[in-house]
Amino acid sequence: MADRIVLHIGTMKTGTSFVQNVMVRNADAYERAGYLYVAKDFSAQARATRKVLAAPNHPERHGEWQALAQEARAFQGETAIISMEFLSFARPHQIAAYLAPFEGMEVRVIVSLRDQARVIPAQWQSYARLLGTDAWPTYLRRIDPQRQRGDDAQSHAARTFWRAQSVVPMIERWGDHPGVSRLDVVTVPAPPAPDHVLWERFCAAVGMPADLADLSAYHGNTSLGYASCEVVRRLNPLLAGVPGHIYRPGLRPIVRDSLKPRKGIDGKPVLDAGAADFALRSNAAIREAVAGLPLYGDLADLPVAGNLADAPRRAPGPDRGLVHDAAVAMWERCAAEPGVGAGRRPRRLSRILADIARMLPESEGWQEAVRTRGWTRS
Repeated sequence: MADRIVLHIGTMKTGTSFVQNVMVRNADAYERAGYLYVAKDFSAQARATRKVLAAPNHPERHGEWQALAQEARAFQGETAIISMEFLSFARPHQIAAYLAPFEGMEVRVIVSLRDQARVIPAQWQSYARLLGTDAWPTYLRRIDPQRQRGDDAQSHAARTFWRAQSVVPMIERWGDHPGVSRLDVVTVPAPPAPDHVLWERFCAAVGMPADLADLSAYHGNTSLGYASCEVVRRLNPLLAGVPGHIYRPGLRPIVRDSLKPRKGIDGKPVLDAGAADFALRSNAAIREAVAGLPLYGDLADLPVAGNLADAPRRAPGPDRGLVHDAAVAMWERCAAEPGVGAGRRPRRLSRILADIARMLPESEGWQEAVRTRGWTRS
């Protein structure tokens, strides 16, 4: 059986999609060299992880995770690898459930870390693309414990952010578990570092050669520009009540075709002074938590000092003209769907968004999601 299992637990927004994509595309080459990307399928790892996370005290529901463990144990090589950022969400009793099938094996955990000043905008985008409704400036206030007011700490924005970005407790929970033999840290290099730098750091942490991978086929996990993300955010209240298993696949092809090509012109969200300070404070806490742990990268990738005088007092909103243009692009993509009764495009932004919300349920991707996953709107 494999000598060890490596669990790459993320965290979120730290290049995990890149690592997983490279592993999938180069799985056969690495398997021949003695390194197994378990199941050779990110989706299989994600499903198995979710099921344990949802029911840690019900091992009868852990069949898919146990199957991954069995494949790892049966592998006649050096190392088996699972890379799934949802593992970082695990509490101690959930970690115990994840580790149980690997009893008797050496279990090593890799945690990847990124400058929080880059993580925060990425996390807001994920929030907005999963039915979040808070504008960027509001989001920045809600997630920072030093600036929260009223019920901000219980808001959807704060809860989802801290579930994904409670980095110090994540490191402590996994690193302190007796079933984990070692926890290694990989830092994500700051731009403009090429992709191969992160891959080389990850491979060094695993203990496998980096040069077996062909990185040329990787095209990146393209994010949205500020104006396009704002369009999605403003659309979300009009889609209230739509479950995520319909929203995500229903919206994905429309966003991919109409909004992702606009990334270069739609601008980027800017941290206000309070959020910039929050990012520096968070980096400092993370640095302290990983002191003394094996490090692949550079703690300078997590800056703890910066010129806050350059940051605006309040984060600016996106350019209104670009928001309107992005909404028009999305409307035109919806209108081009077969069978959609588009009619004449409205001129005002609010009416364009309302028309998009009307057309989306008639789109092919949305209808396919309803057919395969099931949902009836009341």
